[in-house]
Amino acid sequence: MDRIVGAASANERLVYVYFGDEEQLFDAVIDHVLAVGVGGCPSTPRLPGFAGRVFDDFWWPTAT
Repeated sequence: MDRIVGAASANERLVYVYFGDEEQLFDAVIDHVLAVGVGGCPSTPRLPGFAGRVFDDFWWPTAT
């Protein structure tokens, strides 16, 4: 929670007032990540290649 509060430049109480509890905050983060991810998903004909690249990046990420 400390990292979230710091990144948001807010205080911990304000985060709890807005989201309720850590579970609701987690749900909001997941909802946001899925919405952003779906927005980057290609059209149907290119979907298999996209899915393959996502799988490869998840299982064999390139070293940075």
